[in-house]
Amino acid sequence: IPSQPLYFNTETQQTVLDVNQLQNKAAIAPRYAILYNHDDCRAIEVNYFQVWGFNSAASVGPTFNAAGNGAYTVNILNEVAFENVAAAQATGTAHIQSLEVNLRRRDGAGGMIQWISGFRWLEWGQGLSVSDYAYVAGDPTADPPIDPIINPEQIRVTTLNNLYGWQWGGDMMLWNTGRWLRINGIGKAGVYYNHQASQNTYYTDFQQPATVAAASNDTVSFVGETGVNCSWALTNWLSWRAGYSFFWLSGMAVPANQLKLTDLASGTTSVNTNGSVFIHGLTTGLEARW
Repeated sequence: IPSQPLYFNTETQQTVLDVNQLQNKAAIAPRYAILYNHDDCRAIEVNYFQVWGFNSAASVGPTFNAAGNGAYTVNILNEVAFENVAAAQATGTAHIQSLEVNLRRRDGAGGMIQWISGFRWLEWGQGLSVSDYAYVAGDPTADPPIDPIINPEQIRVTTLNNLYGWQWGGDMMLWNTGRWLRINGIGKAGVYYNHQASQNTYYTDFQQPATVAAASNDTVSFVGETGVNCSWALTNWLSWRAGYSFFWLSGMAVPANQLKLTDLASGTTSVNTNGSVFIHGLTTGLEARW
């Protein structure tokens, strides 16, 4: 996750909480694929996967300055600075799902590369929630005594990207021992229509009516996927598969890029689609052939 400062120390001006501290933990989810070999050279593939539950959290404080006030300043929404923040917490969520239908073609029955071309739909959704409270010390010696002032606030931003487009790529055999072991590398990429890439921003200080603003925009995005897979034959029809995959998404609406776009006074906003996402992870499962 790219850097985007959320809070800094009022006296030293050093960042104490940054969006890139919200590195999502690993999540597990299913992936399904079916491939029909029409002949030795041509095949049709349908592939679907979804991963929900990319969750993360980071916090700072409580910390106070010499006067007993909160020691942090938040500068998130439309350059509006909120001072005397004593403690803050940020949480992140994300999900991805993808459906693709590909045609595969090999140049000859013994060719080492299957060329891939097909339609893909991909959805990337992400959320960022930031909550804090400001603390201003009171004066119990005053007449009358002055109580401390505690003001909480919460900011929540969600984004959603729906990508539709055509991809091209190849699946290359890297090592083949015959029956027992096969290792292949795969790469796919495409330019996509990102339909109604959207963001929703919610802000409340729990005293005034909440501000809710939303915006959407059609844009062009890019998706690249690469990885390595290994298949180990367990029987003449069943194999165990394992691999590692990498995804790069660009031209995306992501929450951190929306933080400075909302005008609290008018409740208006826009959407930034210049973000990018990098995802990687292990895949493992079974492959049956009939």
